[in-house]
Amino acid sequence: MSNLRKLFFSHVCVSAYASQEEKDQLMDDITSQFAKMDSLQSLYLDGVFLLDGRLCQVLRLLKTPLETLSITN
Repeated sequence: MSNLRKLFFSHVCVSAYASQEEKDQLMDDITSQFAKMDSLQSLYLDGVFLLDGRLCQVLRLLKTPLETLSITN
């Protein structure tokens, strides 16, 4: 994924029955993938409630500044 330039991340839902530990593990898995995106230029987030309160943490992992950031829903 190091050459990925655009990412559309849409409607990521977590079960209401998921434990906090499971949610934290999923978030760790997602953030570790963002850290590998060396060429990401555009990020489109639509209905990704899992990142609430953690978006800054994820964006800090990016190695280059984004040209486009779109957040909806």
